[in-house]
Amino acid sequence: MGKPLIVVLGAGLGGTIASYEIKAAVKGRADVMTVSDTDTYSFVPSNPWVAVRWREPEAIQIDLPPVFAKKKIGFTSIGARRVHASKKCLELNDGSSINYDYLVISTGPDLAFDEIEGLGPHGGHTVSVCQTAHAAAAADKFDAFVENPGPIVIGAVQGASCYGPAYEFALILDTELRKRKIRDKVPMTFVTAEPYIGHLGLDGVGDTKSLLESELRDRHIKWITNARVTRVEHDVMHVDEVGEDGAVRKAHDLPFGFSMMLPAFRGVPAVSNIEGLTNPRGFVIVDRHQRNPAFPEIFALGVCVAIPPTGPTPVPVGVPKTGFMIESMATAIAANLSLILDGKEPTAEATWNAVCARDGHPQVAFLILKERSETDDSRSCRDGVCRLRGAARHRPVADHASLVDRAHRLCRPQHAAGELHRLLPRRHAVQGIRHPSGDSLQMTLKRAIPFPLLACLLAGASLPARATTLQEAIAAAMSHAPEIEAARADTDAADARIREARGQGLPSATLSGTIGHGRLDPQGFFGLPAANVTPRAAQLTIEQPLFLGGRVSAGIAQAKAGSEAARAGETMTRSQIVVATVQAYGNVLTTRRMVALYGQMVAQMEEIERQARLRFKAGESPSTDVAQATARLAEAQAALENARGLAVSADARFTNLTGLAPRALQPIPASPALPASLDEALDSARANNPALAQAEAALDAAQAGTRGARAERLPMIGAFAEGASVRDQFFPDYRSDGATIGVRARWQIFAGGRVSAKITESDSAARAADARVRAARSAVDEQTISAFSAARAASLVEAAATAQALAAAQARDSVRHEVRVGMKPQLDLLDAEREATAAAVNETRSQSDRIVAAYRLLALMGR
Repeated sequence: MGKPLIVVLGAGLGGTIASYEIKAAVKGRADVMTVSDTDTYSFVPSNPWVAVRWREPEAIQIDLPPVFAKKKIGFTSIGARRVHASKKCLELNDGSSINYDYLVISTGPDLAFDEIEGLGPHGGHTVSVCQTAHAAAAADKFDAFVENPGPIVIGAVQGASCYGPAYEFALILDTELRKRKIRDKVPMTFVTAEPYIGHLGLDGVGDTKSLLESELRDRHIKWITNARVTRVEHDVMHVDEVGEDGAVRKAHDLPFGFSMMLPAFRGVPAVSNIEGLTNPRGFVIVDRHQRNPAFPEIFALGVCVAIPPTGPTPVPVGVPKTGFMIESMATAIAANLSLILDGKEPTAEATWNAVCARDGHPQVAFLILKERSETDDSRSCRDGVCRLRGAARHRPVADHASLVDRAHRLCRPQHAAGELHRLLPRRHAVQGIRHPSGDSLQMTLKRAIPFPLLACLLAGASLPARATTLQEAIAAAMSHAPEIEAARADTDAADARIREARGQGLPSATLSGTIGHGRLDPQGFFGLPAANVTPRAAQLTIEQPLFLGGRVSAGIAQAKAGSEAARAGETMTRSQIVVATVQAYGNVLTTRRMVALYGQMVAQMEEIERQARLRFKAGESPSTDVAQATARLAEAQAALENARGLAVSADARFTNLTGLAPRALQPIPASPALPASLDEALDSARANNPALAQAEAALDAAQAGTRGARAERLPMIGAFAEGASVRDQFFPDYRSDGATIGVRARWQIFAGGRVSAKITESDSAARAADARVRAARSAVDEQTISAFSAARAASLVEAAATAQALAAAQARDSVRHEVRVGMKPQLDLLDAEREATAAAVNETRSQSDRIVAAYRLLALMGR
């Protein structure tokens, strides 16, 4: 009996690593064969460099047959036509087949350019960096573009699951255009299906939202999120910007001279539409051991694996499955195959919490980061080290102390000589690794590691716990708030009073009785002697009111009005909690953004002060520059501490309202649907406002009270039936039984003015309640008009604040360059930094103000 055959389908980054890992793990107990559709291995993460000719295709490609032969791994480049999972057979493109014992699928994706008209390099109007051949063709188009520059559109379409290359390519293009001195001629727009910049298909990674927004803003790259590309023409892209409800908020027609849009992925035809193996999109279904449940001899890794999205989004957003996730999946599969060959069950599980670090040498470290809270120290993220691979040998990572120790030191301001950069936040232990000048990256097939920082961080980021949305926070507040519980209890009590009032007109039955023990001495009367007795009596009375003068109906009406008032009060309490939660949610995000902005400002001021001191020591500037920089640094530090205090208070308020710890919150969403006109808002508020409903219910209750008071002047008539039994009451052995049926009436004809006074009191209360209703209507109209105007103004303010923040950032960048070349004094830079930070803070506040204003208007409208 021959050795088992393990076939690896695919020879990209995942398939090649898997082949190497499996060959090493099985140690001769099984044969390993790799099936590819090409003889060439291309290092895909470098494709964006190829597209601008920072690398030629040959520099990132390796001829596969010799290297596989050296490792004694079988190889064919015929390519696979179809997997016949039930037969454990792989059909090749030439009609031949391979019978396997175990199959590892690592095909990568099928690029779904055809799902959007005009998308892609084959018959479409956009370029691609998904394949090296695509990137080489993109380089030719880019060369033609720079001769006649125009707008650029970069991004990822709906359903895409790999966003890092889009951001990286946008930054690469910005850098290249600046080198060519034509950046000012090229407007750039980043279009993405993500609900916010930096979502990355992962609900954000650390502070990617702030980092990437800041980076795009600093580079004057506009962006559109929640974008759905509908059609691409020769020089224009049609994009629908979608709101939280899925409705189109705005249609964009974006002209372009050069565009790269990452497509959606789907499973390759060789594995698609196999029941039990793949999902409807063609991705392979695997368990935690990377094994398919229906066909346990099949494993899968990389992009071809089915992973659900992290949560619902207005536009479909996939989850990235590339980069260093692949390294972990390949290792787990190799370990599990080794266990299976030993007759054991698989136990190895892949971790996706992997980050790559490079120390300026060919060696590379994979750090495994544990799940962490917002308060974890950056050093605690280094939970362990997966492996360190060199070009030719394994070495323990402990031998490279500089590599591991360096991680926490990178959480500090990063700057180059003569330039200022933003502060990298303490979100992950590894912030970035600089590549020493002149030290080329040695790429071998054993480990090919992408150098670009963005690809390094994004591809290896862990899948975080899904961030709390605003709607989830509101739902938590609804179930947590004691005010709502109290209002609900008040409503239940009011409902009980209705039943109590109805009971006044229903029959009643009363049973009474007495029993005792004593001695009765008739004193010889009737010749009866003294005796010990047990006197007892029982009486049953049944009464049915026949006429109460309207007292019962008035009481029921008054109780019903009280119930309506209680329900309106409960609705009002809920609305108040919703608005308070929205405000608290916005305050948490706003204060955190303020902390980040003022932290960046402190870092900038520290660098400006440092440079001012250096220039002063060199005699190039007066001490005034140092004093001004020191003063602004102190101002920034004070603002930072104030922001931190506000953040603590905002977190406490949010927790008090929702019972949740605000560790991760999604960005402030688009406003809910609001009335199109003021008349519509007023009509809705007049019909549904809970405060007005409460006032109207109070008026109904007062009017019912008036009717009840007037009923006091009328008689009360009722029917009754009584039965009684008496024993030993008057003399020993006394017995008496009786029954009576009749009508009983009671009419108070004189009460000393009490009834008249009660009527006057109730009439006055009704007049007061009527006045309060009129006042409530006027107040609701006023509040609705004000809230409607505030909601519209808040949207306009947000747009203006965004424009102001962008303009202030651009002005700051210009002033930096002008100060650097001596065109402006340092004071202008200090002012520009202050204005840019203030504008960014105002932008963040305006987003919170906009959503709070929207929910306040809805609360007034009773929605």
